Amino acid sequence: MTDHIKAALFSAIDEVFQPQNSRTQAELIQQPDFSFRDLSDSSIKFVEFCMHVEESLDVEIEFSDLMDNPTFSGFSKWLHAKIGQG
Repeated sequence: MTDHIKAALFSAIDEVFQPQNSRTQAELIQQPDFSFRDLSDSSIKFVEFCMHVEESLDVEIEFSDLMDNPTFSGFSKWLHAKIGQG
């Protein structure tokens, strides 16, 4: 995974999910393969997250793309492959 993809994902996580307990989020994202579903159960938040990533990486993302790749590493790999096709 490239650093710009990782940076875009972490930026979108910080912007969209803004948990009440940021320590919990920091601990969660240190896990090697956390699930985005651990950050929220709100589909609205996931759509916002996709929009932030789209803007950051100039790539089209559907909500279903995130749901099909619900872990950080899985979604990162999917993004890398999608951007590589462009």
